[in-house]
Amino acid sequence: MTARALQDEILVDVSAALLGVAISAFFIGRSLLRPFGTLLRAMTEVAGGKLDIQVPVTSNDEVGELTGQFNRMVQDLRERVQIRETFGRYVDESVASTILRRQGEGTLAGETGEATILFTDIAGFTTIAEYLAPHELVAVLNDYLETVLAPIRAHGGVVNTFIGDGLFASFNMPLACEEHAVAAVRAAVDIQRAVTSRTFGDQGVCARYPGFGISTGNVIGGSVGAGQRLSYTLLGDTVNLAARLEELNKQYATRILVSASTREACGDHFVFRGLGSVTVRGRSDAVAIFSVDPNGQGTSS
Repeated sequence: MTARALQDEILVDVSAALLGVAISAFFIGRSLLRPFGTLLRAMTEVAGGKLDIQVPVTSNDEVGELTGQFNRMVQDLRERVQIRETFGRYVDESVASTILRRQGEGTLAGETGEATILFTDIAGFTTIAEYLAPHELVAVLNDYLETVLAPIRAHGGVVNTFIGDGLFASFNMPLACEEHAVAAVRAAVDIQRAVTSRTFGDQGVCARYPGFGISTGNVIGGSVGAGQRLSYTLLGDTVNLAARLEELNKQYATRILVSASTREACGDHFVFRGLGSVTVRGRSDAVAIFSVDPNGQGTSS
């Protein structure tokens, strides 16, 4: 073999070897990069809100560890969303979100602030309950309360507690609400209009006469309870007064009664009628009360 032929043969062998190395590097690199591409696509889907993602772990190296960590993260996100959705069925979603944001606490510590409290229930509900089967009664209540919830949330309020055929809502605690007294009265007016124009449940029950008690002032808010049974609630004289005002609607043949503090905070947004002062249960001093004309606009009397 001549020197030229040997040189050509060596050149061919080297070229073949280099080609083999290049091909091997390509496939090895692709096999290493493929898991990262899969992870990137999965992260994009999670960022878009898709949480039913599970990336296969195909190795025991750092890439496999990273993939496992990603799967655990997505699982934690799924559980958190489930907790929030479940919790939000029993606690207003805004309260649930506030508690979940405070990691490590699990409760809302006591705090004092100004708020407007609204109590409402259905007049004559006992009579309605007498002629309905239990499942019919529950269906009517759920339909009614769903109608009531919409205006409260639309005006920035939070439903704290359902009480039989009624509820207790707050404006400005725990969520900030500008002009919370005005918002609470507007919610009451909107609820009255909404329930007057329709019936509830398959039985077509009318619930046209809900009563409202509204009071503005300082309240104490926080998680109360024991052990694993906690609930967010508001306490104080303002809360008690709103509950008593709701009860007085029957005595005064009114629909919406507000305290002097609420009437003052509302300014001239509504038409109010002074009903004098009354001593309410649980208070030794008399309080001035006002009714609201749901059809009135502007100045009050």
